Amino acid sequence: MSKTMRQKAGLSVIALGLTAITTGMAFAAGKDLSVAATPPGITLQSIAVPQAKGAAQQMDAYANTAGLTLYTYAQDVTPNVSACTADCAKTFIPAAAAKDAKAFGNWTVFARADGSKQWAFKGKPLYTYVNDKEPGFYAGNKPKYKGPVKTVQKDQPLPEGWQAATFKPADDFVFPAGIGLEEIPNVFGQVLIDQRGMTIYAFDGDPKNDKQSCIAKTVTCGPHWIPVPAPQLAAHIGDFTVVARRDGRKQWAYNGRALYTYSDDIVPGEAHGVDVSKSWEVATLVKYFTPPGVSVGHTVQLGFTLTTDKGMTVYRRDSKGLVTSGHLVPSNLNGVPATGRLIGTRGCDAECLQTWRPLLAPANAQSTGYWETMTTADGAKQWAYKGFALYTHTEDTEPGDITGQDIYDIIISDGIQNSPYEPLVEGLQELIPNYATSIFWTYAAP
Repeated sequence: MSKTMRQKAGLSVIALGLTAITTGMAFAAGKDLSVAATPPGITLQSIAVPQAKGAAQQMDAYANTAGLTLYTYAQDVTPNVSACTADCAKTFIPAAAAKDAKAFGNWTVFARADGSKQWAFKGKPLYTYVNDKEPGFYAGNKPKYKGPVKTVQKDQPLPEGWQAATFKPADDFVFPAGIGLEEIPNVFGQVLIDQRGMTIYAFDGDPKNDKQSCIAKTVTCGPHWIPVPAPQLAAHIGDFTVVARRDGRKQWAYNGRALYTYSDDIVPGEAHGVDVSKSWEVATLVKYFTPPGVSVGHTVQLGFTLTTDKGMTVYRRDSKGLVTSGHLVPSNLNGVPATGRLIGTRGCDAECLQTWRPLLAPANAQSTGYWETMTTADGAKQWAYKGFALYTHTEDTEPGDITGQDIYDIIISDGIQNSPYEPLVEGLQELIPNYATSIFWTYAAP
């Protein structure tokens, strides 16, 4: 997701007395800064939305528990009231909310005229489209397999007045100049960043008393938590305030918690300050759902990877095309969700399951956020992340082992009739025409 930095218009004139007011504020020790990205049962799916000149831009949209894209209607002008009834509701089907569904943040539940409950986002009722058949469909058009840009001249447009409910969390906040929001791999959420793109952390206490001691996991004993500076004439903006330090310098705070960066984060996207100190935590504003028992690990070879809570690497099975010259052509370096669903759990047959263990989900698990459940051959539920079924490898014996990385199977049409791979190969050859097909194991990136 792209980095977003915005500053509210009309703030060029600063109220000079405001900083003095905030210097004596009470600090919100232990306050949770984050809000969940979605309610239970609402998922996030990648869709291709047509742009100018017939191109399509890949973006994330809200979807129901089955992964079907959610839409809003321009005629729904009164908050939490649906104008789509009768025949309209047969084409755009109200997004049903469970009886025990609870409102929070921008999410509300309201009763339709017939008494059924429907989800709304920012007051706009949500719907699925009758022509969308599977996850990733947009306006009744199939998901795009081959990456972020593809011509879509033949795609059908949405009916007038309808648009996808896209996931744009930065739109819900107002930031000072030099502060933005970014997805950080090992945090499972959208995190505050500074103007360099470096992860920002929130302090649980008064910044005048942020005494720092040696940190065992670091080489030096110098200060590792660096205040996020605010201009001397800065004023509060949105939920950001200015606090004064012992030396008189100004520092940004968010919702009453002073903000810092961490010295051992060297490049944007790193968050090595996680769990270093109980007094500092990543300033996460939007938190993604993560199943119990799933964590993030780090290896020198691969960087951040999904792991079990015991540190064992989690893998997914993807597909590539093999050209006649022998060079592998990836269908997408980060994995296309539609490819993952095409492979599904059938990408690992009985023989495969001798060395690959499905990452099983509880029987009552519910698809939420980027996580969904798939069904194994024996009827169990298996976790999938961003469209790909997940596994661990039996030859990984220690946390951080990656013995399952880059294991390939080359599949050709001859001899696949009546085999478990027959429908898989047919689908993959449609995905990458005129190529032999290969499927391979790779780590699941967070």
